[in-house]
Amino acid sequence: MNSRTDKDKHYSEYQPLRTGWFKLDLQEDRQEFISRFDYDLFVTLTFRDEIKPWMAEKRFEKWFGSLNCALFGWRYRRKGKGIRCAVVFEYQRRGILHMHALLGAEGLKELDREYMAKLWKSNGQRKDKNGPLVDRVVNGHAVIDPYDPTRGAIRYLTKYIVKGAEVYIFVPRKELKKGASASAFETTE
Repeated sequence: MNSRTDKDKHYSEYQPLRTGWFKLDLQEDRQEFISRFDYDLFVTLTFRDEIKPWMAEKRFEKWFGSLNCALFGWRYRRKGKGIRCAVVFEYQRRGILHMHALLGAEGLKELDREYMAKLWKSNGQRKDKNGPLVDRVVNGHAVIDPYDPTRGAIRYLTKYIVKGAEVYIFVPRKELKKGASASAFETTE
């Protein structure tokens, strides 16, 4: 027995807006913004053990700050300088967080990638104040490759938006002033 009226039939033709469409628009918007800038490296940083997301962010910030200091000196923020960065955090199949990031800055290609990987693995810990980095693994593994725009790294980074992740974007002040318009979703410090 069909109890549907014409009124019920009319309303059933309209489906509520799916949030997936919004996320796809957001993904395209982020892709467009990220692609405005030049990048030098595509980085994948993993953790050895399970870690809370806030701690993962802190460790990434420490590594990222160390790279900025190596390139621009300790007062890089006051100078308005820094590495351009787009980073996303996601969970691996084994349930451990890892990150993908695009990095770009003048002189970044010349930094030793082995040093950058060791800086990540050791979490920046040194044997003494100005000594060499410790040899033990604190964070995990780092894969640091030259950025090739034809391989789709920007799309790969932003695909996690649809899965609920957020892409964090850092652009130094001086680069925003050079002509790239500021947007509501980038971080400038």
